[in-house]
Amino acid sequence: MDTSENIMLRVFGASRRQQVKDAICVVLAFIRQKFPDWREAPEEDLRAWLLWHWCQGLVAAVTDAQTGEMVAVVVVRLFDEPAGFETAYLHNPNGRICYVELAIAEDKEALLAGIEFLAQRHQSPVQLVFERGVRKLAPKVYLWKRFSQLLENKAYVES
Repeated sequence: MDTSENIMLRVFGASRRQQVKDAICVVLAFIRQKFPDWREAPEEDLRAWLLWHWCQGLVAAVTDAQTGEMVAVVVVRLFDEPAGFETAYLHNPNGRICYVELAIAEDKEALLAGIEFLAQRHQSPVQLVFERGVRKLAPKVYLWKRFSQLLENKAYVES
């Protein structure tokens, strides 16, 4: 019987399918190491969530060119309506709002690399939105260009 993972991976050839599975394992290990809330979550659920985003081109996994170690993972969705972040798996490839579902980085440069990679892939959406549910605050909205400038200038960016 096919799992959702097998169904999603059907779009790839056999060798690419294995590459994606291997990459998902590495990314998931990085996330679990850096984000303790995910350590207890069921493996199957996390893999399915990450794979769905991967297949949509919504994951940037950044590795250090010298060490080969992973230094950042950024997972996003795109949509057009501001309340779109409230609906799981809502995604419009041409959306003007980029919602960051997960961003884990060793430093600001790694975060910027992940965001810039996704910007190039998705034609630089107009807005970047971070949900700050941990603090029970409303999502933080940045103009895409302003956020990149803040990181490039190493200015403080709220987490």
